[in-house]
Amino acid sequence: MLQGAELIKLRHDPNMLWSTYRRSVEIYTARKMTNPNDVIDAFSGIMRTLCNARCVEGLLVPVFDIALLWQPRERLRRRGGFSSWSWAGWIGQVHWFDDRFLENFEQQGRPQTETIKLWVEAHSWIVWYSSSGTNCQSRAFRMDGPPRLSGSQAHNSGKLLEKHFPGQHIKSLPTPSLLPDRLENLENYRHQIRYLQFWTLSVHFNIELDALAVIHHSSLEPENTGNGLRRFHLIDQYRRECGWVLLNEDWIEKTTSKEDKLQEFILISETGGSEQISDLREEELGQCWNEYNAMMIVWEHGIAERVGLGRVMKHSLVDSTGLNLEWKEILLG
Repeated sequence: MLQGAELIKLRHDPNMLWSTYRRSVEIYTARKMTNPNDVIDAFSGIMRTLCNARCVEGLLVPVFDIALLWQPRERLRRRGGFSSWSWAGWIGQVHWFDDRFLENFEQQGRPQTETIKLWVEAHSWIVWYSSSGTNCQSRAFRMDGPPRLSGSQAHNSGKLLEKHFPGQHIKSLPTPSLLPDRLENLENYRHQIRYLQFWTLSVHFNIELDALAVIHHSSLEPENTGNGLRRFHLIDQYRRECGWVLLNEDWIEKTTSKEDKLQEFILISETGGSEQISDLREEELGQCWNEYNAMMIVWEHGIAERVGLGRVMKHSLVDSTGLNLEWKEILLG
C-alpha cells in the first residue's frame, strides 16, 4: 500500500461466490509476488476471508468446472512446481470470458453456485479425480472434493455420457496404477504436483495462425492478439475450420515449420459459442450449446500439460475421419 498499490474491496456473499472468486483471481494474478512459490498459500488465505469453500490448486471446488476455463490476458510464463491446468502454474494475469448467462440468473434471484451446478450437470460429462503422490494407499493419493470432483457421481453417468457422445465406448473410473507408474522415473518435484485424472474425448487438428484476429474484451469471442497472445484456427484434413485456440505467440514459429504436425485437444464441456445466451430463457439454453470448450495439451513421459484453451465446433466431429477421435484417460499435470 505504501508503494501505491490499489486498494481492492471484496466482500463475502454466498450468492455471489463465482463473481467474488473470478474477480479475486483476475486482480491477484495481475500482482507480482515477492516469493512466487507462495502463490497458492497466499490466495488460499484470501479465499478463507471470503468463503468457506475449498480450493484445489487455486481453483474453487464448488465452481471447479467453470474455474478450469481461465484464459490468459497476456503472454504467460510457466511457474515450476505447480499444475499446468491451474492459473497458479503460470506467471501473468488471467481472466474468464464473458459469462452473462450466470449474471442473468443472478438477476432472477438464483444463487450463482446453484446455476453453475445446473450448468455442470447438463453440459459437462467429466468426473474429476484430483490426486498427488505415488502411493495409492496414502491420503495424498485419495480423491477429494464434492461429487463432481471426487468421482462419486450423484447421477447416472452412463446415460449422461451416452447423451453427449452416442456410440462411444465410455469409461469414467480412473486406472489406480496410472499416476504412480507415470511418476516412477520423474523428478521428485513432479511428485508434489496435483494431478487431474479423468476420461474424455480426444481429437487432433492442425493449427494455423488467424492473422486477422483482434481483441474483443468482455465478449464471447476470444481475446487473442496483443500482449504476446495469438489466436489460431483448428483445421481438419479437409482444410475446414473447426474452431480456435488461444496460444502464446511463440507457437507462430512452430506452426510455420515444414513438419505439419497435428495437435491434440481434449473436450472439457459444452459451450454456447457466440450466442447472446444471456437473453435466452432457461428452457431455451439447451438449444444453443453448439461448441465444446477444448484444451490443447502436449505429452511428456505419459503426463499431459495444458498449452491453451479454445473451442471446437460440434459439427466438425460428425465426420471424424482423420481426426483420431478417441475416448481417452488423461493424466493432467
